Amino acid sequence: MLAALVAGTLDLTGAYLVYSVIMQRVDFIRLSQSIASGVFGKEAFTGGAVTAAWGVLFHYCIAFICAYFYGVLFSSSRLVRMHYITTGLLYGVIVWIIMNLVVVPLSYTGHRTLTFNSIIIGMSILVVCIGLPITIVMKKYFTPRPAVQL
Repeated sequence: MLAALVAGTLDLTGAYLVYSVIMQRVDFIRLSQSIASGVFGKEAFTGGAVTAAWGVLFHYCIAFICAYFYGVLFSSSRLVRMHYITTGLLYGVIVWIIMNLVVVPLSYTGHRTLTFNSIIIGMSILVVCIGLPITIVMKKYFTPRPAVQL
């Protein structure tokens, strides 16, 4: 749960800093509504703070799912635990691929054109704000239990 809260907060903050502060494309409400649009479609952008709140909730649900699956990998693979930084970086890339090439196209978000820049920016945010934080929290707080011998 801690890994999901940390990663979800960092990812939302990272996306806000990049897309709102640096690139000045959207404000926080619009950014959150774009997440909600995966479920609500274009109507998410007319729902004000309510659909923005749904977007934040959906975002943390996705972060929880990401942390859960990495936790399963981390707990079941000694190799993942030994190379946690490398696997965390790789996991961020995998999350980007799944989200952008599977989840978003299957959602109500609508068609998004991927450019080289959008891929690099989006993937960088997920590597730094999802992959690494999840693996670092797992490394710090998770100790695999030894198998019970009968």
